[in-house]
Amino acid sequence: MAFPTVAAGNTSTELVATTTHSVDLPATVNAGELLDIKITTGGEPLIFMPLDWDNAFNPEVFVSTSLANFKKIADGTEGGTSVTFTTDIAVKSAHIACAITGWVGDLRGVVAGAAVTANTTTPNPPNVISIVGIADNLFMPIMSMQRTLSITGYPAGYIDNQTEVTTGSGGQDSLIAIATQGIAAASDNPGSFTAAIQRRSVAQTLVIAPAGSVIPDVVVASKKSIPNSMVGAFVGSMIN
Repeated sequence: MAFPTVAAGNTSTELVATTTHSVDLPATVNAGELLDIKITTGGEPLIFMPLDWDNAFNPEVFVSTSLANFKKIADGTEGGTSVTFTTDIAVKSAHIACAITGWVGDLRGVVAGAAVTANTTTPNPPNVISIVGIADNLFMPIMSMQRTLSITGYPAGYIDNQTEVTTGSGGQDSLIAIATQGIAAASDNPGSFTAAIQRRSVAQTLVIAPAGSVIPDVVVASKKSIPNSMVGAFVGSMIN
């Protein structure tokens, strides 16, 4: 088994507020790779997912900054193209796109933690647990921050694929940043990003399972109905 790797990447921005946003994908994308796009916006918009993509986690909005992440399995035609997402209000946006190889090949193998929002100089991505347990997992902390031109540090140990993109430092601007590390573990809780100025931020972590790992079957407990003969007694006991 080997760690998933970022085979190619690209960055892009919308520097004029708009409701239609174009994300530039990597120049080379091969069929079966994981395509992953991360987005920040200024303001507090609703962010609508592009057609044929899935959420890596629900878009998070926190007082003038947002973070969204969409994923899909590449069909090999996406290289050098762009994908469009929309917002309900006109905002600026910054984007990071990755093509990841050596992954499990099932979108269920891309798992996020619970987003952390804070007004801070040190956005702190959450712990995340891989769906496949201990394996050669790829961990990716992510953060967005309002009105920030650059950051001063990345989570300790996360030296690969350090990338940041900003729309500027004005009232409706924001920055997005990522880094990666392959860790043979079931989970990781990355350290903090750092910035020179305290700003509102959203932090998140993804873990991507490697090729050859096995995603377990998920057993969903069935809902048990209350027999009709018991409904009246049940409701009556609540009233009494």
